[in-house]
Amino acid sequence: GDSLFAAQSAALTGAGNMANVRVVLTADTHLGFDQPSRPRIERRRRGDDFEANFCRVLDHVLHTHPDLLVVAGDVFHTPRPPEALVDRTLGSLAEVAAAGIPVFVLAGNHDRSQLPPSLWLGHPSVHVFDKPRTFVLERGDTTVAIGGLPFSRRIGASAPDLIRATGIGEVAADLRLLAMHQSVDGARVGTHDFQFRPGSEVLRREALPRSLTAVVAGHVHRHQVLANGCSPPVLYPGSIERTSFAEREEPKGFLDISFRRADNGIWQMAHEFHRLPTRPMVDVALPATHSPSHPLRVRIRLFGCGRHAKHVSENLGAIAPVVLHHLDHCTGCGRLEKPGPLRIPGNHNHP
Repeated sequence: GDSLFAAQSAALTGAGNMANVRVVLTADTHLGFDQPSRPRIERRRRGDDFEANFCRVLDHVLHTHPDLLVVAGDVFHTPRPPEALVDRTLGSLAEVAAAGIPVFVLAGNHDRSQLPPSLWLGHPSVHVFDKPRTFVLERGDTTVAIGGLPFSRRIGASAPDLIRATGIGEVAADLRLLAMHQSVDGARVGTHDFQFRPGSEVLRREALPRSLTAVVAGHVHRHQVLANGCSPPVLYPGSIERTSFAEREEPKGFLDISFRRADNGIWQMAHEFHRLPTRPMVDVALPATHSPSHPLRVRIRLFGCGRHAKHVSENLGAIAPVVLHHLDHCTGCGRLEKPGPLRIPGNHNHP
């Protein structure tokens, strides 16, 4: 077409059920979170938690062999991740593609709407939504069109044009999916259950074409499915790990989605949320009942021993090095010189 974002369709072939399509959806993997390449402070970090859960998602994909894998944005936590991390991550996606499972990946806001360059992205079965575009996948007698677009900050006003630019409505297909990394009105996040409202950075559900079978999305870290019968369902798998204390009550995981075409030609959708192990987080509020002129002394006991207790004590020291003057990881005795909330990453069962 003449559009700057002309739709580019690629016909892909593969085996599959005649009227059944399975999609594994993950998003907001945030690889590289708390994982500096040259740390200035030696302490327990959480980068391995994210990589371990990413590997668990890919293990599920390789063992169950779905029709396709979608990675819906914020693959990395920073726009310039370490080269070794890029190589490990995108090499793993190429391994999935080499196993006969097409991979569809797009960039999120943390990626700054663009994935880092890599030879692994040249694999013929790794498909990148580096701009609005559509790919076509043949699965048995079923034609699947999957359109997608990288993150757009001003999605509220530009959504109709960007979705149209993918070309998803112009291709002949039995099943139409749209992949994106955006906030949709009605989605909820946080411990206070904040709900997104239509705005310049929030996509209105009414802007989603009814011809879509479903929308597979990232950006919202809480797993949820938005479905009201008038617009296509929007599926958020949520992030694979907790990135802040606001997510401390949220389970983390990924989605395995099945589409089955009934005899009347209507697609029926079922989805299963696969929960992943996450780093426990505890928010402990310390009542400031003492006079500000007198230090508040707190006694903290860490249950357990060995490296886990040592890691927790090291984390406490790193969180509040000024106010926590002493913490012995065996006795768990600490002293807090200023009243206020203390947040402890630890075990929910052993506060």
